[in-house]
Amino acid sequence: MRHEIKSIAPVGSTTQIVLRFCQEIETACSSIYKHFAKVFAEDPALHRLWNKIAAEELNHAQIIGMAMRCQGLILKEKDYDMARFRNNAKTLRDILDKLQKTAPSAEEALRAAINLEKRLAEFHLDHVLNFTNLTEENFFNQLMEGDKQHIRQLEEAHQQVQAKR
Repeated sequence: MRHEIKSIAPVGSTTQIVLRFCQEIETACSSIYKHFAKVFAEDPALHRLWNKIAAEELNHAQIIGMAMRCQGLILKEKDYDMARFRNNAKTLRDILDKLQKTAPSAEEALRAAINLEKRLAEFHLDHVLNFTNLTEENFFNQLMEGDKQHIRQLEEAHQQVQAKR
């Protein structure tokens, strides 16, 4: 999926590309987790977990979108390794495409989501933005903490599914 990137905030074009991609990935994750909520509708605990994480991912995407439109947000342009960024972006897109096309078992879905969330956390760290003030930086650090919380919740659910076997 290609989007024309329009700089609507005082953010450099490379940073806009990184933010736009992060927003798209958060939205795609939300869609996948909503799909998993439907697949596992008969398991109340898993159904609730998938819906909860889907809503949180959508919220992350909306927060990133608001930040992109925020006139007061000033980021220092970072010297991104765009080849590495494109490689990471392709890997994440491939993972998301594969998840959208499968009907996994509960264990497989949880394991895939854990791996995806870990990849996203690494991606966020690799492509962390340079903020001009601590408030803006803390704002995005909270999003990264959300990824870590998702990993913990998914790992807990995975252990419970394994224990039922």
